[in-house]
Amino acid sequence: MAKLKGTNYALLEVSSHSIVQKRIKNLAFNVFCFTNLSQDHLDYHKDMETYFHAKLSILDMLSLDTTIIVNIDDEYGKIFLAKAKDKGFKIETIGFSNKADVRLRVTQVTPDIQFIEIIRGKFFYAFQTHLIGAFQAINLGMALLTCEKFGFEFEDMVNSCYSLKPVPGRLEYVGKTKKGALVYVDFAHTPDALKHLLETLRELTKGELILVFGAGGERDKDKRKPMGAIAYKYCDLIYVTDDNPRYEDAKAIREQIIDSCPIAIEIEDRAEAITRAIQLARLDDVVIIAGKGHEQVQIVRDNYFPFSDFEQASVAIELMD
Repeated sequence: MAKLKGTNYALLEVSSHSIVQKRIKNLAFNVFCFTNLSQDHLDYHKDMETYFHAKLSILDMLSLDTTIIVNIDDEYGKIFLAKAKDKGFKIETIGFSNKADVRLRVTQVTPDIQFIEIIRGKFFYAFQTHLIGAFQAINLGMALLTCEKFGFEFEDMVNSCYSLKPVPGRLEYVGKTKKGALVYVDFAHTPDALKHLLETLRELTKGELILVFGAGGERDKDKRKPMGAIAYKYCDLIYVTDDNPRYEDAKAIREQIIDSCPIAIEIEDRAEAITRAIQLARLDDVVIIAGKGHEQVQIVRDNYFPFSDFEQASVAIELMD
């Protein structure tokens, strides 16, 4: 149907579930990108080794004509690279490491603009983008390399990067408060994603780094304590609140996070937690609201209540005294 409507290219985010269940078995891929692997979906795979082997099994489904692009900075990416090489795939690596075929450097220019440098052999490219954070630079670099394999000119694409709009809920800049604090929302809901998010913001924060987050119910329970520990390591002030508790006891979820995050302030109502964090933030502080990103609902039991972190944060900024 897409082809009949004039579609020439398709980009798929291939989940481990779709690989294991062989839902993509009959698809032919021109390019495959391995971005990273972190703790997620363990309610399905049970442990990280099984999860990674699910990802690795994609190599048995791909044709050797498929070009593989790998994030060499990721530890699982290095193993994926070795396995793909052994099977004879054509591979290009990207990362901040000097070992990468395509090397990246990033500098934050403003709260919502990042300067990216790409070094590729004898070629050098430099540009600004509204996609901020090191992880977004990696993703953007992979997107550029992928499109190049389909015949697009690399330099022409680089020149268009400034016009790219941020993906809703992915380190999305909400605004500046009347006291001079910066406010962002992000989808980070795993230990690794939260770690990379907070590392990025820690470097940008001149004042205090303030986090509002929780954990989803009926999902991987083992990630809650690690996420609390990561928050405790990087943040100055932490508000633990609800995030789609579903049929689980919401207070029990919060307590599991706080168990490894003793400085956290517990506020059940997510809107109240966001509002308080923003109202109390001062000049040069950074407030990050994590976990839901672009989501537009809060799920409690079988009820889907309209809720947006971005909208709630925007209202809180607007109503500040």
